[in-house]
Amino acid sequence: MNQGITTIGAYKEAIKGRVFNKMEAFSADFLKENGSILATHRKKWVHDPLHQWSRQYEYPFVYEAVKDVADAGKGREISILDAGSGVTFFPFFISSLHPKAVIHCCDSDISVRDEIGQINRSLNGSITCFQEDLRKMSFENACYDIVYCISVLEHTDDYDGVVTEVKRILKEDGIFIVTFDISLDGKDDISVQRAGELIEILDSHFSITEDFNPVEALEKVSSNDILTTGYIREYDKRLLPWRLSKSKAVKDILRLRRPRTIFRDLTFFCAIFKK
Repeated sequence: MNQGITTIGAYKEAIKGRVFNKMEAFSADFLKENGSILATHRKKWVHDPLHQWSRQYEYPFVYEAVKDVADAGKGREISILDAGSGVTFFPFFISSLHPKAVIHCCDSDISVRDEIGQINRSLNGSITCFQEDLRKMSFENACYDIVYCISVLEHTDDYDGVVTEVKRILKEDGIFIVTFDISLDGKDDISVQRAGELIEILDSHFSITEDFNPVEALEKVSSNDILTTGYIREYDKRLLPWRLSKSKAVKDILRLRRPRTIFRDLTFFCAIFKK
C-alpha cells in the first residue's frame, strides 16, 4: 500500500481488498460479542472504528506492514506495541492471524486498560494493555519489533518526545508505523506546517523502508486526487465521525437557522520508518 498522502484511488483499492474484507467480518463479530463492554468507550469515540473514513485505509496499511515483518520472521515470535490504542478490534485482529505475535497496547486512559482486560476475558484473548504516557514509557530499551501509532501523534504537543521514546523501545531494525490526520484549512490538529515539522522529526530519527521521501510526500497535500473528508462527505457521509449535538441543533432552530453539522477539512499521512 502507498505511503504518504493517500489518494482516492488507493483508498478505493484498499476497501475492495481481501484484507479489508477479513477485517469487516472480524470487526462485525467483535462489536457484536463485546457490545456491553464497549458501551462506555463509544461515548468517547465512534461505535465502529473500521467504518470511519481514514481508518478504512489506515488499518489495512498498518496490518500489511505488520504482516511483512511477521512473514520475514518465518514464524518466530514478534513483539508489537499499539501506542495510543484506544479500544478497537484491531490488535485482536492481528492476534487472530498471527498467534505467535506478542501484542501490547498502551494508552493514557486507564479505562482503556480495564476494557481491553474485559474483552480479553470474554474472547480468551492474549492482548496486554498498559496505562502509559507516550513521552515516557516504562518499557525496556529495544524490546519491540514493531510500534504502530494510528491517528495519535496529531493530538500530542511533544512530537520529539514521543518519537524519541518510540526509538528507544524499538529493537535494531524495528519499524515504526505512523498515521496522522492533517488539517487542510489549519483549523484543527494538525496544520500542514505542523505536519511538516512532525515529518522532519520522524525523518531525523529514523530511516525510510523503501524509495520514498516523506518530506517531499507532503507536497501532494494540494493535489486534487487525495482522499479528504470533503470527498468522503460526498461519497458516504456516514463514514465521518462527527455528529450534530442536540444543544447546537436547538440553538440553530431557535435562531431560525438550518441545523449545521460539524465538519473538519482533513486528509491524512501514512508512513513506515525503520530504526
